[in-house]
Order: sequence, then structure tokens, then C-alpha cells
Amino acid sequence: MDNNYPNRPNPYIIGSIIDDPHNFFGRESLFHFIEDNLNNREKVILLHGQRRIGKSSVLAQIPHKVLHDQFFFVNYDLHSYIHKPLSRILHDLAQEISDHLGDHFGLDPDHLTPPSEQELATDKAIFSNQFLPKLDRVLKGKNLVLLLDEFDVLTNHNPPSAKPNFFPYLAELIKQHNKLFVIAVVGRNLDDLPTLLKLFGSPPYQEIGFLDQVSTKRLITRSVQGVLIYESQAINAIYHLSAGHPYFTQVLCFTLFSEARENQNWRISGADVELIVNQAIENAQGGLLWLWDGLPIPERVVFSAVAEAQQRAISPDQGFPEHPLHPLSFLKRYGVSQTKSLYQATKRLKHNGFLDDTECRVKVPLVQRWLLQNHPLQQEILALEKLDQDQTNPIYQLATRRYQQGQIQKALVLYDEVLQLNPNHFSALLVLAQGYLQVKDFRQAVEIYRRVYQVKPVQSKEGLLRSLLNYGDQLIEQQAFTKAKKPFQQMLHIDPEDQLAQQKLEHIEAKIAAISKTPINPVHSTPNPTRLGIGKLAAGVAIISLVGVGFYNLSTPCPTGEQKVFGITCIAKSSHTNTSQSISRGEHSLFPKSDNNEKIDRATEAFQNANYSEAAKFFKEAWQANRNNPELLIYYNNARARQQGFKPFTIAVVVPIDQSKSTAQETLRGVAQAQDQFNNSGGLNGQLLEIAIANDGNDTLKAEKIAQALVKDNSILGVIGHSSSDASNAALPVYDQAGLAIISSTSSSTYLTNVDKNNNVFFRIVPSNEALAKKLAQHVRNKPGLDKVVIFYDDDSVYSKDLKEKFETHFEQLGGKVVREIKLNDANLNITQEVKNSFSQDQVKAAMLFPRVESVNTAINIAKANANLYQQGLRLLATSTLYENKTLISGQQAVEGLTIVVPWFREAPEAITFSKAAQALWRGDVSWVTATSFDATQAFIQALFKDADRKLVLDRLRNIHLFPSDTSGFPLQFTDQGERQSEPVLVQVVNGKFKFVSEQDQEGIEKSP
Repeated sequence: MDNNYPNRPNPYIIGSIIDDPHNFFGRESLFHFIEDNLNNREKVILLHGQRRIGKSSVLAQIPHKVLHDQFFFVNYDLHSYIHKPLSRILHDLAQEISDHLGDHFGLDPDHLTPPSEQELATDKAIFSNQFLPKLDRVLKGKNLVLLLDEFDVLTNHNPPSAKPNFFPYLAELIKQHNKLFVIAVVGRNLDDLPTLLKLFGSPPYQEIGFLDQVSTKRLITRSVQGVLIYESQAINAIYHLSAGHPYFTQVLCFTLFSEARENQNWRISGADVELIVNQAIENAQGGLLWLWDGLPIPERVVFSAVAEAQQRAISPDQGFPEHPLHPLSFLKRYGVSQTKSLYQATKRLKHNGFLDDTECRVKVPLVQRWLLQNHPLQQEILALEKLDQDQTNPIYQLATRRYQQGQIQKALVLYDEVLQLNPNHFSALLVLAQGYLQVKDFRQAVEIYRRVYQVKPVQSKEGLLRSLLNYGDQLIEQQAFTKAKKPFQQMLHIDPEDQLAQQKLEHIEAKIAAISKTPINPVHSTPNPTRLGIGKLAAGVAIISLVGVGFYNLSTPCPTGEQKVFGITCIAKSSHTNTSQSISRGEHSLFPKSDNNEKIDRATEAFQNANYSEAAKFFKEAWQANRNNPELLIYYNNARARQQGFKPFTIAVVVPIDQSKSTAQETLRGVAQAQDQFNNSGGLNGQLLEIAIANDGNDTLKAEKIAQALVKDNSILGVIGHSSSDASNAALPVYDQAGLAIISSTSSSTYLTNVDKNNNVFFRIVPSNEALAKKLAQHVRNKPGLDKVVIFYDDDSVYSKDLKEKFETHFEQLGGKVVREIKLNDANLNITQEVKNSFSQDQVKAAMLFPRVESVNTAINIAKANANLYQQGLRLLATSTLYENKTLISGQQAVEGLTIVVPWFREAPEAITFSKAAQALWRGDVSWVTATSFDATQAFIQALFKDADRKLVLDRLRNIHLFPSDTSGFPLQFTDQGERQSEPVLVQVVNGKFKFVSEQDQEGIEKSP
């Protein structure tokens, strides 16, 4: 080795395009991909990748790596054409092609005179009709391949030349000219990739990703062979820091070479790599800033959160787990609300290669170190305030003026409006906390100050300490001594030298000791003014004393023509005298008597008498003795909500107890689980959730009556139900007319839709029949020989008819044929004969079972007849009405192999976390009905707010966004039509149990995007 190279130039390249093939390493499979597609005459090839990944270098290398004498390549960079008209782009492109051809073929400069910009502005067809034909004559049969760099830059600002003109023009040009090809790279706006794919007819596309370890080693060692030696530990250290990202690999090697040259040390060890990391980060500042500047604010915040969470995970002594927290959970510890934009930012960072597949680690460790040094999370969180400024700034400025004028109540309402638009507006939060402190709402002040303190410790420390002190004193006055300790302990956590906090704690301990020796009468504490809602904060300074049942004044008579319902609310008298007995919040049980009759009777009696503490006690004991009973858990939580002494939030759930006790309980388990979770977390500002349970028995007439009763009870903010599509269809007009939101967790019929398109009160959690039928049709057609089917359905069921029609449409589109449609509700139905005819006469191999709930027994009898007649009879496929234990128990061996499409299944990978939590709560597995009902309740909970009313709950419901961690496993938001976009799953009866059918097992079913 010759070590006498003190002036040897650094062979590593930072940031510049690598056009010398000897300095370019890796990407062999990518170039094979390009060459294969050109040989197949694919007219457009799209390449995509994150910033600084080497996209421009790849384009520069294509003429060297794709060796084919039938293609002539011209490289053209669109970077500087953001604001240029189409005529300028075409003129400069023509000039670039002319210059390139002239240099290559030695042509006279005037031989290929491009059209002028003025000519193209007048008639852009000149480029296609005159200029390109000239090229054909020069190229003599060769194909022209345009290598377009920064292809997506024109989508950035949407100027007149870009999306509306250039891309469609180019697409048309490629169609018209058989010898014109395009290879383009997309890097800035990866979200535009689907649009570009669609515009150019779904061309092949490939990611320009990181280099593998072998290619990275070649990049590190080849250009310094004979000069510099890298020990294996050094190569591994470089690969670990760069993760194979070519830019950061070059930066590290560039820095190492510079150090080696300066120190005349031509052997690099692993320790040498660690020593130059900070210098490498400094050398990479240009590229890192370029990368950072291309990220929107939410992505910056999440990126910094991941970097810090990773760092915290290295130090378990700080109270963090060994594995990094998910960024959204980590941000929550900083007081950041999980918003839709942050959720989407996390997904984009993973999709674009900045985060690994867990979303919990920065993919390039060198970038993580840079983020920690230059973009601390606390600093980046403050940038969230800039989101939606066009909407929040005017309100915030008006609120500030009102606050300065002493109009505190109005100011607080306005600040709250700002936070409705942007929950992470910390300046508004800080002033809001100050306002709560000023009106002596100390608990609320503490809650908000604590959140702001994580991000603005200097500005909020004094206010937080004052709020904690006052809140603690307030609790002492109420003789809530154990609870009063916490605020003073928090004061000491902030300032361990705070002597006043220490004295207060000593005072409390003395009080507790005295109480333990002396019997005392129970103290009725004064409710916190927070519970009066933000709109009443100014009045809340004068504390209101509530006696007995507070808002629930049972002694007040109803006006003429009205009657008490639930012992609480006055509503108009109904001619249907049994309706009130079909609705309960805890006054009576709607289910048949259980083994805990005595406790339940005592609980309901206490509830009727407004003795909510005793009702809660007995309901809890009854539930603990029967942990699978959701009604008891709901009533326990209702009693807890009433115990608070102020009005709870109330939603209703309508279930078919008379017709299907099991379905009703499955629904209530999901509702109860969400309610219990919400109430255990303290509700919303201490206001808990109450559930009114209604029983419609899946009877359409009764469903309408129940809906009328619920609508007239103004305390009810929304409804979950009804169970069947027929019952929901009967009740929907009632809710629609009243503007009362209804979320269906089980009804899938597409006939169910909003009556008033401007009102949109109907929302659906489950996939519609359209989605269920499509999934089933694809599955059937994917199985060999199943090109013909018969359908068993209910002709008088909205749900069943709709499903039959949707399946038939999709099945026939896929080339299948429905041979016969057999009515389950036909009084003369001969099941055995119909199965025989289907198998022998029609010669079909599959039967679709689409029963409504009332016809499930008939469907099971079809399965039994099929098993009795034939050893290998018809393949049976069905929808979720047959997904229940009754099918397994009654069907036995006859339903073995039955395949059912369902909205959710506990064994699906996304559902595991919720499934385990539900199983622990209910002491057994739960069904999809429980999962979707949980999601429906969570949607309503997300829509709640202080002083909630129906209209505002409905408005908020339209814009909610729930993350998978908030639901049974899948994100939740509604389309303008109230539909949830979700993919159904398939289950199959195997050895007497329902088993998940994975995507691999389905063979060819289209995967969700």
C-alpha cells in the first residue's frame, strides 16, 4: 500500500450527482427492472424515493447501466420549472434534446432547431406534430427515452403549467408517439404517486431505497482500494449508522477519509468511526436541512418524538420501557393531543422510509443523533401551534382582547374554540389555565397547567404551583384529606425545597391520624365548579350547593300531558304503554332473572330511589358474581355517573333482547367496556357517561316506538343501534327528523341511508353489504370450480335482499353465475329437495346462505340436509348472521367448513390487543358485535364536550378520527355518507370452532390498500 497521499483528493461525494459509473455502487436489481420494462415496451416507468436517496444519480447512471442500442437517453431536470408555463417547459425540453442529439451525432446546431416559446404558446401541438417527427429521422429507428428528474415538483404549487397541463399533455404525447418513452423520478411529494400512476395508466414503478450491506461495503471500500483499509468493525459501524442510506454512508466515509489524510492514519477501526460522528453530522448539515425542510410540521414533531423516545428507551432508569414507546403515546406524555394530522404523519414517515416498520425507531441512526442535537422535541411541539392558523389566529386574537378587557368568561369560551380547532395550541392552553385559576376553578387549572408545563415549563411553573396549592387547600376544606395529598406531593416534585407544600402534607397526616381515632359523620362535599361547564365559569366562582339528587329532582311533577320516564325525565305520554318498560338506565333489568336476583333487586330499588351510592355497590357486587353480564356493569357505571351529583352524558343503545338475548349481550359488552374505560379515566372534566338500554326485540313497530321515546328524551345525545337492518330502517326517519345521531354497529344494508342528505344523522361502523358481498364474491370465484352458485335468502328482509343483490352483481362481474335464488321465507320451502336440485340438477358446488336473524335456524337446517345427503356436498358460504355459537352448537358436523364473511374477528392481527383486553374483562372470547359496538361508543365519546347538545355532538361526530389504539384495532373516521371505510375478514368453521382465514389462505383476494 502506498501511504504517501497527503494531498490525495477525497474520493467520496457528498450531495453531488454521481455521473461517473466507477464511483457508483449497487442498485443492480433496479437497473434490471428498468431494462426489463423497456424491453417489454413499457412507455412510462416511475421511480420514487425519499430526499437524498440518490434518485438523480440513478437517472444519470441509466445510460451506462442499461445497455441497449435501441434506446437513446436524454436527461432533463424539472426542478426550476415550478412557476413556468407549459410553453417554456416544452421549449427548454426541445432545446435539451436538440443539444444532446447534436453532441452525440455531431450535427449542425441548426439541424434540429427547436420551436420557440412564442410558437409553442400559440400552438403546443407543434412539439408533437413537427419537432418529434424530426427526431425520428435523426434517431433512425431508435427510441427516445426522457429521463425526467424532480418529476413531481410541478405538483407542489399547482401552477397553470403543472398538473392540469403538463402531465396530461405528456401522457397524450406518449400515446401518440410509439418511440417516445419516459423514466421519471418522484421524490418530494410521494403522496402524489397514486395520482401519477392513475394518470399514466398504472405504469410499473419501483422504490429507490437503501443499499444492502454488500453494496454499502463496496461503496465504502472500492474507491479507496490500495489507499485506506477499513477494519470489519469499522464497516459494520458505518452500516449501522447509515442503515445503507447512500448519502449518509458517503458523509461518514468522506469525514473518515479527511481525518485519515490529516492524521496520516490509513487504517480505520470501529472506534475511529464513533469519534467522527459529530463531525460527520456537521458535514451533512446541508442534506439534513434539505430533508427536514421537506417535512410538514406534524411529521417534524413525530420525527423528533421517535428520536427522543428511542433515546429514553436506552435509559430504563428514567421510567421508560426498554423498547421505545410509539410516538403518539410518547407525545401524550408531553401533553400533546393525538390528532388526525399526527396519526397520518406517523404513517407517512414509515411509508417514506424515515421510520422503521414499528414506527418507533428512526431508520437511520445518524439522523436520530442529529435530531436529538438540533430538533429537541419540546421545541418542535410548540410548532404545532402554527397548524390551521388561518382559522385559529382570528379567534385567538379576539379572545386575547376580551381577556385584556376583563371579559374572562367570553375569553375562555373563545380560547376553548381555538382548542377545538387545534387541541395543541399551547398558548391558548396557557391563557385558559390562567383564566381557570382566576375564577378559582383550581382542579381544571391544575389539569391544564400540568399539560402546558411539559412544553412551556418556565411560563407555566408559577401558575401550576399556585393552582396546586389552592386545589390542595380546597380539598382540605372538603375534608378529602387523602386526595388532598396529591397536589402537595406534585408541588414537591416540581420544587423539592417547597416548605409550604411540606407543611401542608404534615398537616394532612395529622388530620388523617385524628380522624382514624375519632368517629366522624360523612361530609357532603361541594361539587367542583368545573362541572358547571366552561360556559358558566364566571358564575362558577359562586359555588352552588346541590342537595340530595341534585339535578334529578324526583319530587317535581311533570307538566300536563307528560309522564316520568326512568323516574327522572318528563316526556310526552305515549299510547304504547309498554315502551317505558322497554328502556332502563338501572331502574329495572331488561333481561330474564339471574342467580343474583336479591342483589339486582336491591340495586334497582336503590336506583329508583336515587340512592346511587347503594345502587352502585349492589350493581358492582352482582356484576362481580357474574362477570359476563354487561347490563350489570352498565348500570353500575350509570349509578357512579349519577353519584357525581351533576348531570352525566347520556347515550342510548337499542338491542334485540326479546328476539336474541345473545346478540343483545354481545352488543352491550362493547358498549359497557367503552363506558367503563371512560368513567374509570375520570370522564370528561369529571362528567361521566350514562347508558340508557332499550329493547326493541328486532320488531319494526316496536323499534319505531322506541325511537320516538328516545327522541323525546332530550338528555339523550345519540343512539347506538338498532341491531337488524329492518329495525334500523323503521327507526331511522324518526332520528333523522329530530337530528339525533345514530350509529349502527351491526346493520349493514345499503338501503340504510340518511333520509335528509343535508342532515346526515346515520353513521355505520360495520362494513356495508356492498363490502361484505364483494369480499365473498372474490373468495368464491377464487376457488376452483365455484363459478356457479345458488343463493338462499329472505325476500321480506331489507338486509337479506340487499346482500343478495350486491353479491350477484359482484359475482357476475367476476365471471360467475347465480343459477337460482331460493326464498327462505317461502312457506312451502322443501329444504331437502332444494339442496338435491342445487347439487344434482343445477350442478352447482356452492350455496350462499343469506338469512336474516329470524331465519338462522332454517339456514342451519340447510347445512344439515346438505351433510345428510352428500359426503362432499355443497360448499357453504354465509354472512355474519350465522357467526354465533348457536351455529356451532346446533349445526355440529354439518357446518364444518362453512366460510363466513364478518366485519371483525378476534384472531386477526390488528384485533389481538383489544381481544385480550375484552377477554380479561368478560372472562371469555368476544364477537365482532362486541368490537363494533365498542367502536361505536368510542366514536360518541370522542364527540362529547362540555355542555354537549345533540347538534354539536352530531357535528363533531362527522369529523372524528380514532386511532387503532382507541378502537378494536382499526382506525375510525366517517365518510361524508357516514360510512366507515373498513375491510371485512373471513372466518371458517374448523374442528367446531371459528378460525381466521388469512390473506395467504384466501389466494388472490385483493388486499386492502
